[in-house]
Amino acid sequence: MTLETLASLGACLDLLAHTYMPMTLEKLVGLAASSGGHIINASQSMPMTLENLARIGGSHVTFKF
Repeated sequence: MTLETLASLGACLDLLAHTYMPMTLEKLVGLAASSGGHIINASQSMPMTLENLARIGGSHVTFKF
């Protein structure tokens, strides 16, 4: 299964071990949020990317700094 499939099924995904492109993160967060899942992200993203992810995911995304 791909991460996209798992996110669309409502899985809680911990993405701490890898770095993803901003567009990929936005897609995963959107899929998880729409299906009741959750994303944990610790990437060193730019502030604008973090803001976009927070807007898309709301309470379905957690940032670790």
